[in-house]
Amino acid sequence: QANDVCQKRYGDCKDMASLTSSMLNLAGIPSYLVWIGTRDIPYKYAENPSMSVDNHMIAAVKWQGKWQFLDATDDRIDFGLPTSHIQGKEALIMTSEDKYEIVPVPIVPAAQNTKVDSMILSIEGKTLKGNGTLTFEGLWKTSLKSAVQYRSEPQRDEYYKNVLSRGSNKCALLKNVVTGLQNRDVPVRLQYAFSVPDYVQEAAGELFINPHLTRPWADKRQEESRKNDWKHEFTHIEDMVTILPIPKGYTVTNLPTNASFSHPDFGFKLSYEQKNDQIVVRSQWTLNSLLVKKSSFPEWNKMVAALNEAY
Repeated sequence: QANDVCQKRYGDCKDMASLTSSMLNLAGIPSYLVWIGTRDIPYKYAENPSMSVDNHMIAAVKWQGKWQFLDATDDRIDFGLPTSHIQGKEALIMTSEDKYEIVPVPIVPAAQNTKVDSMILSIEGKTLKGNGTLTFEGLWKTSLKSAVQYRSEPQRDEYYKNVLSRGSNKCALLKNVVTGLQNRDVPVRLQYAFSVPDYVQEAAGELFINPHLTRPWADKRQEESRKNDWKHEFTHIEDMVTILPIPKGYTVTNLPTNASFSHPDFGFKLSYEQKNDQIVVRSQWTLNSLLVKKSSFPEWNKMVAALNEAY
């Protein structure tokens, strides 16, 4: 019972659902208990009408005509978003003592789960320097909060260093300011500065620089021997804009060819242009499915090969 949970100050998902639902009802907001199976369980109620369909419990409210699913086991989630482990599952909502409603939990669209990185670079001799802002929203924001929540300060520093590493293993993180961790209504932002020695190559008076300082999915080729589909926590879009002011005394003699790959479940776009005295590189990676099917592995691997060639 909710009063027992409140008095003991701990509980599992059933206790949290009981407490959440009772508090909402006391506040005059009708709330209901919900049985549900996480994505580890593949069954629907019509396929296997038994208790083996469920391994989790949450609460639900009808808000502006739509069911909202409240999972108190994740205290970092935004209101209106289901937790990643119940997306696409069937929720059994107890609307009264003897009536229930089966409702599908929505899958959060990729456009809501975004990671946006914008960098301005500069060249000092052979050293590449940069200032950037990395912004997380949706379930990507929740995932980052979860990753750092229980780490010590040194462990957090190491985590951010890995997230913000650019160019090569010589990268030094010069600044990192994190905002939004404690406020669920705003994005999480990492404002950072970095330096990568020996990244800029010079030959015969020309400068060469590879603008792909991070290379998402470059090592994600799926082996044909894999037996199962490839599960992801959430669909997402990753955007990156890299701006390199052209050094004084230099002109641009070569830009790479634009590259892209399109599939209903995944794809990428890389583009390059000179805008006045700047080189602007735009990169986007999109994952539209929670499961990359084994039948799609040949296309996925074709995309990874195209990405690596472009990188």
